[in-house]
Amino acid sequence: MPIGLPASGKSTLMKKLENTVILSGDTLRGELFGDENLQYTDASLRKLGYDPENMTLREKVVAGQKLIWETLLDKALQLLKEGKNVAYDGVNNVPKYRALILVPASGIAVLHALVINTDIETCIARDRMRARHAGEETIRHVAMYMTAPVFSEGFDIIDTYNKNGELVSRRTKEKA
Repeated sequence: MPIGLPASGKSTLMKKLENTVILSGDTLRGELFGDENLQYTDASLRKLGYDPENMTLREKVVAGQKLIWETLLDKALQLLKEGKNVAYDGVNNVPKYRALILVPASGIAVLHALVINTDIETCIARDRMRARHAGEETIRHVAMYMTAPVFSEGFDIIDTYNKNGELVSRRTKEKA
């Protein structure tokens, strides 16, 4: 599981991983909603049994996000059960959201954190060069809630990379 700010180098690092299926909320939004920038469509909400005409914008976004997370989790667990390596391309900055994947995957696979330590200013500069921008405000907001992974979350391995994607440390959980 990559952990890092937007534009920190997570996707670049994951592309170097061999024999790994990369699951992305952006890609899935494109598949489900026709545009990876959309958080929902009224048609997708209707298929789920919602009445979008009687929902607030926030309710629609939350329902769309729930659909994305549930679909990604289902895909990830199926691939892990098939013995494949899986990485979720997201910031994964908060333990409670990491737990949505880590808890069900526990016991199925080795749970590996890939922490990309890239400073905020470098992320902002990189973001400005990308076709799709997260934006400075978003990067700073995510940074405020960035929480380093710990073994008690369920990780077996925690690797830390610098902003150039070079491994600087590896820690492994000691088995009792």
